Amino acid sequence: MNLNWVLCLFGIVIVVPIFAEDLSSPIIKLFEVDEYNKVIRPYERVNKRRSEIITEDIKQLRLECYANYPVQWIYTGNGIPIMSTDVSVWKTLSTFEGKNDENGYVASVFLGPLREHHTGKYQCSRTDYVTVTPSVYVFVPGQDLFLDTQGKTIRIHENVTSTSLPCTVSNPNVQVSLYRLNGNLLVPPKVTAEGAISYDPRKGFRINLKKLEDPEGLYICSGRYKDLVVDVEYTVTSQALQETAAPATPEPPPPSPPDNYEEFKQRAEETCKGESCRQCDTHTDCPPAMNCYTDHMCRDPCTYSINCGTSSKCRVVDFRPQCYCPPGFVGDATKECLSISRERLTENP
Repeated sequence: MNLNWVLCLFGIVIVVPIFAEDLSSPIIKLFEVDEYNKVIRPYERVNKRRSEIITEDIKQLRLECYANYPVQWIYTGNGIPIMSTDVSVWKTLSTFEGKNDENGYVASVFLGPLREHHTGKYQCSRTDYVTVTPSVYVFVPGQDLFLDTQGKTIRIHENVTSTSLPCTVSNPNVQVSLYRLNGNLLVPPKVTAEGAISYDPRKGFRINLKKLEDPEGLYICSGRYKDLVVDVEYTVTSQALQETAAPATPEPPPPSPPDNYEEFKQRAEETCKGESCRQCDTHTDCPPAMNCYTDHMCRDPCTYSINCGTSSKCRVVDFRPQCYCPPGFVGDATKECLSISRERLTENP
């Protein structure tokens, strides 16, 4: 069936064709798999309406996306998923959704061993541009409760009205509370109006700074689930914007790579063959700035596991990739780092 858009521009009728394939939506299937990526059973607890699953007692998971155009998996969230993705390939869809003699593409991603940092939104989108397409939010419960247990300093601009504390959890059943440190006591933040604080287990706390008394300071996200209690600290401050006169602190030099670093960077077929193609079993088998992936190869996690924001940089600390703003920049490094000088020019045109 051919569909068309009819546009009228300066009195001229323009017919813009819309092909049926552009209107079709990708279809997501999930499977519990073993360590060799072989299917154990379809993951039947998928709720298509909510697009949310909790992977309790599941060690490995495979996500597949089918469409009649090239597709890819995109991760968004506060975790750091270490995953291996198969490039979209041509595949027969005759046994899928009752489609006969029709070919298409399938993109699959293997997640495992599942840990809290795999928690997040996995979206199946076109490869040529990102579209609003089906997605599934995967919760991976664990002892840490929070995806980020280290906390961080959140620097705000004086004109910013709201900010986020990324207290996202690995299990939606975790009870999360927010406190402020007042002397030696933990007390709820003092609000001056309704709607000052909201919480979403997928995004964390959203705070309206204009509706809080003294919004700068130390915040504690406290998570409780059964017998587990985990606290994470976040500091909200505008101090960085008041230190523009100080010289920028030079970045520390990267750690010296080992002698065989270039060997690790080469593709698998260039370094080993067959059963012997195994560089690592754990992250510590790799150089400090690399991770061990499910195919037992060492790779740069800043390239394969995380996407940092505009003008931000990526570094690896304890084998975990971290986004950060370089000297002279502030902001949320997962979204965008803003130049301090540019901010001041905006304030004083």
